[in-house]
Amino acid sequence: MYRTIKKDKIMKQSNYKYLIVFFSVFTIPSILLSQTIFPIKNIDNIVKKEVDNGRSPSIVVGIIDNHNQYIICHGNPFDKNEQKADNNTIFEIGSITKIFTTTILANMIVNGELKLTDPVSMFLPDSVKFIEKDGKTITLKHLATHTSGLPRFPENFIPKDSQNPYKDYTLNDIYQFLNTITVKENQGIGEYSNIGMALLANILCDINKTDFETLIIERICDPLDMQNTVINLTKEQQEQFATPYTVPGKITKHWDFQAIEGAGAIKSNLVDMLKFLKAQLSPDNSSLGKAIKLAHGFQDSTSMKNTSIGLGWFINHQYDNNIIWHNGATGGFKSYIGFDVKNQRGVVILSNSTRSVNDIGFHIINTNFKIKEFRKKEVLELSAKDFLQFEGYYLMETGDTMRIYSKDRKFYLNAENQGEFEIYPQKGDVFIFDQLPFKLGFEDFVNSRFQTLILLDNNSNPKAKRTIRE
Repeated sequence: MYRTIKKDKIMKQSNYKYLIVFFSVFTIPSILLSQTIFPIKNIDNIVKKEVDNGRSPSIVVGIIDNHNQYIICHGNPFDKNEQKADNNTIFEIGSITKIFTTTILANMIVNGELKLTDPVSMFLPDSVKFIEKDGKTITLKHLATHTSGLPRFPENFIPKDSQNPYKDYTLNDIYQFLNTITVKENQGIGEYSNIGMALLANILCDINKTDFETLIIERICDPLDMQNTVINLTKEQQEQFATPYTVPGKITKHWDFQAIEGAGAIKSNLVDMLKFLKAQLSPDNSSLGKAIKLAHGFQDSTSMKNTSIGLGWFINHQYDNNIIWHNGATGGFKSYIGFDVKNQRGVVILSNSTRSVNDIGFHIINTNFKIKEFRKKEVLELSAKDFLQFEGYYLMETGDTMRIYSKDRKFYLNAENQGEFEIYPQKGDVFIFDQLPFKLGFEDFVNSRFQTLILLDNNSNPKAKRTIRE
């Protein structure tokens, strides 16, 4: 079910019936999106079908189209609780947190507190010897546009709990990592970096002499009246906090953060995220509004096709009108926010599983983007005895170890520093994942065991050799 709220009237809490991207080959027919008549029933049917098919236990969608607001909520987001998803259900928004970080940076630039060209090194303790290769200077802009040359994850990021990986990673760990690296040769070329964005957030907190949650509340949430966008939930908010699932039926843990907060720690609901979306579509002349406009502007190119980057925001140029967007993921949630300023249309999608909702978001904004209808994959039966030929440890060229094993009549891959993923046997010696965009292959069968593991559909198809681990 769905609800329309005209001319930005205050949204009241409602319950809705059942309200979901990896590797489906069927698509739902395109819907003609009119600038004057938005096909909300069609979108509602799409979202309901995706939940019913098993993309996610629940999905909530907020749409703004020429100042009209629509809400779609389907599914049950709670374990052992029959309450349906609604616009007050709280989700982890993952990397959309990065947009809050870069908006704060933009706000400080608008206010004359910082410059994009300020070098990162001037904000670090004297004990941190951040080495910049060949005289290149890493600036705040580099951190905000993923062009610093810093990796996606630091080398000393070794989670104690793969289901809650950021819980124990501290600011001292970041500083220790910076003391061990030299900026890579590809500094200035886009490489998505969680550690880079986390470093930026910690710098902003240090300058403001406060913590990250207080910073987002003071600079963004209070001005936009976002009362349920937080890092630490109250008791009442906990009751609205969706259960995290890797896939429907498989519960995982909520994520906790220390030093990586600015890259993915925020929790929010649809009520608040629609306020944030409205501010993106129609920024006012306040310092926050000016910061929002600054963050939208082109800053650099990226390695993604038809995509450039602003301050944190990705900008898709595939069709006539630009779509400014970002997505998010944690261990049991996916999220998407995107908008077309020219046509005044935007969408927020929050979901509590690890299956992407990007395709739904892009399609709502522009139907040239097709939805990949989710369908459960056909898998084969395989006995634990037959699985023995695959089991064991495999060593990547990077030094990372992957373990293949079975438990409780299911099959798993545990990737070092990445966690556990269930795998499903298909034809031949190939396995598939529910959560990851590639397949798993095996070759070199010797002494009743496969000796080589291959990550298929990952461009370079990296291999790992069987090894013995004590």
